[in-house]
Amino acid sequence: RLRTLMPTAYKTRLWIAYILSLGLVHKRTTSSHFVYDYPTTSAKSITRPIIVEQNWDMIPVDHINRSLRVLGKTMKDFKTFIQSQDKGRKK
Repeated sequence: RLRTLMPTAYKTRLWIAYILSLGLVHKRTTSSHFVYDYPTTSAKSITRPIIVEQNWDMIPVDHINRSLRVLGKTMKDFKTFIQSQDKGRKK
């Protein structure tokens, strides 16, 4: 039986593209961290900003899961976004 392994991390650029697609914006850079939040003019809000370590090429799944909980999203939502990004790409 063929088993597919779950990734332990995803590319940082994919994660940033996802949070931008949700309407979050880059608020500031603090030290080596990018800070994302909804614009102050948005009706949406989150309990804490989403932090992305700018020096990482890959974001660990546990960091993504914590941020998804803050955003009220699931890993399934993120994977659907990833699949939609791959459709227009040459293999």
